[in-house]
Amino acid sequence: MLANFDKLFSEFTTAIDMGDFEKLLKIDEEIKIQFKKSIEHGQFEDSTQLQSIVDKHQALINQVSELKQSTFEQLAQYQKNQKNLKKYQNV
Repeated sequence: MLANFDKLFSEFTTAIDMGDFEKLLKIDEEIKIQFKKSIEHGQFEDSTQLQSIVDKHQALINQVSELKQSTFEQLAQYQKNQKNLKKYQNV
């Protein structure tokens, strides 16, 4: 069971590295479905396994948030550079 989550987390990490947000959403949904099924079928041996999965997922979500913030900062800098470029071209 943990192998299923590890595989999904690995795919999620790869999607983060590629910046593929659509794939991230798809994999995140798969993780949620797998998590729900695991709870319904009592597949977690103890709360430590459950907490481990939740912690790994949260760490990946934090990486996505950092990537999102970085992307916004890069976009803002690009727009600022474009504005300055136009300003200096018109001088």
